[in-house]
Amino acid sequence: MQRPRCVPVTLQAAPNQEAPSCPTPAPSTAASSASSSPSASPPPSAAASSSHSAAATAAATTAPTAPTTITSPAPRRTGGRPTAAGSADRDARILDAATTAFLRDGFAATSIERIAAAAAVSKRTLYARFPDKPAAFLAVVQRLVATWLTGFDAALPDAPTLPNALLAAARGILAVALTPQALQLHRLVVSEAARPEIGAALQAGGARTGIERLHQILQTHRPAQPPARLAFLAEQFQHLVLAGPQARALGLGPPLDAAALDAWCQDSVALILRALDEPPRAGP
Repeated sequence: MQRPRCVPVTLQAAPNQEAPSCPTPAPSTAASSASSSPSASPPPSAAASSSHSAAATAAATTAPTAPTTITSPAPRRTGGRPTAAGSADRDARILDAATTAFLRDGFAATSIERIAAAAAVSKRTLYARFPDKPAAFLAVVQRLVATWLTGFDAALPDAPTLPNALLAAARGILAVALTPQALQLHRLVVSEAARPEIGAALQAGGARTGIERLHQILQTHRPAQPPARLAFLAEQFQHLVLAGPQARALGLGPPLDAAALDAWCQDSVALILRALDEPPRAGP
């Protein structure tokens, strides 16, 4: 590239002002070529920015990457059938609530809604187990009778003689019948006996199972006696043992202490043994 020529121009300088001079030529041709070439280096500020970006990219490429931890969401609890243990616990909770409600408030005042609320279950869950209130009451009676019979049977060892067996049975009857729950059930039955649901639940729930146990004892020790007579005496024996102490425990007379209750049992056994030894009455 040729060096620009300086054309001399004569100008009239203003007073106290110097005339313009010719521009100073570039130091070298290489420098001039570098400044006008398209591939020339960028300005210092652009070069610094470009260098910084390149360094950051290289650092991001070469720096070790921290391991990424992916946390999966907690599994959603789905519905379905409960476990056997959970179902048994819920059934027991429902029966506990129903027992408390019926024995405390009576049959008429107890509702399915109140039982469900006390058991902390929905009405739908309750109805899935008991279609109506009488069915729930029957389940309560059945569980109470089953619990009482366990204690009653435990009080009946294999006695060698009938007096010993009857005395053990009498003590077992009172041990069950004078418990708070048994007294509450008796009070409910007396106050709402006109309701057919009550009698049906008692019969289906095994209320006469105790009499059947007494009948078996009598048959074992008096096999020659007529079965119908033994069944009658078994029921009378239960009434002898139970009626007086139970009525007194409900407030109908002074209560009996432990010694008086045991004497009551022994006198009841003596009466039933005398009846067994007497010959049956002849018809008219």
